[in-house]
Amino acid sequence: MMNITAFRRLQKKTVFAISAFWLAVVVTVMAAAPAAAGSSEFNSKIEDALQGDWGKISFNIRWRFEYVDQQDKDISRGDPIRLRLGYLTPKWYELQGFGEFEGNTPVFLNDYNSLRNGKAQYAVIADPGEAELNQGWLAFSGIPDTVIKAGRQKIVYNNHRFIGNVGWRQMEQTFDAAGIVNQTFKNTDLKFAFVSNVRTITSKNVDMTSPLLNVSYAFPGIGKLTAYGYWLDYDDDHNSGPFSFAFSTQTYGIRFNGSTSLVNNLNLLYTAEYAYQADYKNNPFPILSPK
Repeated sequence: MMNITAFRRLQKKTVFAISAFWLAVVVTVMAAAPAAAGSSEFNSKIEDALQGDWGKISFNIRWRFEYVDQQDKDISRGDPIRLRLGYLTPKWYELQGFGEFEGNTPVFLNDYNSLRNGKAQYAVIADPGEAELNQGWLAFSGIPDTVIKAGRQKIVYNNHRFIGNVGWRQMEQTFDAAGIVNQTFKNTDLKFAFVSNVRTITSKNVDMTSPLLNVSYAFPGIGKLTAYGYWLDYDDDHNSGPFSFAFSTQTYGIRFNGSTSLVNNLNLLYTAEYAYQADYKNNPFPILSPK
């Protein structure tokens, strides 16, 4: 699969990127052959571990090229390749775990500022050569219509505008958090998470104390109405990771989106959203801005 992103020109900056190769495969571990009579206990354990009932392996690799021409900076060219390899356990008494490794490295082109390599003379391509634990969580689904998850995890709300994984970049953003998703009421999703750390796209940790709330109701055949509140409180008032302009904020909003069919194979999509954002806790720069 090839994804081509067209040129973007903004503030005298040109960006062109091609995801040249993308592969995502979820592989159910195949069942091993029955142990032969007289086989050792060691071999039996290996065979048992490879049985399909013992989970799934996830595999994802993406190789991309990005070109950035920015005023007052050297032209950047990068071709980082990213690998993700994970394992999802089977459910055991309604418990399930997942662990995922993520690594990224340039292949042929390394003339860019990754925000970690010290090449400040180049324009930024925020894909550092790093390796990390991308996800590592434990989930419990023993309560009806409810999933409770704790650990390093991906959290994406709505259109990623305020809370998301920044999937455009190679090193995905994930969160050290405890969260709950409840669907007790018909057509209603209630999502709550408490975040203690963000693992950023530059593979750095940013400590925070941040509750997140997102509640939505689906009107059948019409659309989905969502209300949300996000209270981002960075432990270090002057450190929000690679984003020097993003400090502690509180955001409240409402969003409605849906689609309707006009004719065969032609749909009309519609979205309306309003959000209010202000400074929060010890933000050194007071803000008040509707979004």
